[in-house]
Amino acid sequence: MYGNQNIYQRSCWFSAAAAKNPLVLMDPVNIRTPKYPFEKTISGAMYEIVRGVFEDAQLYKSTMTTSKLTTSLGSIDAVNARLVVENGKKEVFAVNLTDKSVDFVLKLGGNVYAETFSHSAMSNSRMDATFTMAMDKNPLELVKKGSGKITLPPLSINVISLDNAITTSIRGGVSSKNNLNVFPNPSKDGVFKLSQKTTWQVIDLQGRKQLQGKGNQVDLSMLPQGVYILKSEYGLLKLVSE
Repeated sequence: MYGNQNIYQRSCWFSAAAAKNPLVLMDPVNIRTPKYPFEKTISGAMYEIVRGVFEDAQLYKSTMTTSKLTTSLGSIDAVNARLVVENGKKEVFAVNLTDKSVDFVLKLGGNVYAETFSHSAMSNSRMDATFTMAMDKNPLELVKKGSGKITLPPLSINVISLDNAITTSIRGGVSSKNNLNVFPNPSKDGVFKLSQKTTWQVIDLQGRKQLQGKGNQVDLSMLPQGVYILKSEYGLLKLVSE
């Protein structure tokens, strides 16, 4: 909606200025006017986090095992999480609905993720209608940067950036859907043949786009030798140019 305000003008106005769940703190006298200096509400902070993770990202198919919480409306998962990728960067969005710290075990391709990560979270017992923060303040605070156990703080929204997932979870030569093959891989001259014609992008290990094209051949001969990622409708593939 925020990207198409000419179409969703009314919806955008209610999202930002409505009396119920506004994204910014409203003036107590004139409830249709934001209070100055601007402050984010809990809804605004959550919106900022969710949009930062999911906008223009691709959702990965995933499953998870968690205990249940019993509420007046029935049982719900104690923890919810989704894995997304954007420009080769993988992030996990996780919500801990319990009032206790929770150990979070992440598996990629059936293997426990043991590489480095950066874990940030918004965790606050005041996460209700009274919660506010400055507009320019990042609602996420660093929890841990490194490797090892991942622990979700109580009542928290978490973003876990996987530093090396792009190389540890992608198989070289065959796509995740098992219907796109790349050969030769590694390639001595930087030229790769694809078993299917497709629209593709080549990104480096920092998530930066290097090339894009369409067809059944990818030519990396003009790029420095190394490891790259081929992104297409078939998923992600590791390319090695020697």
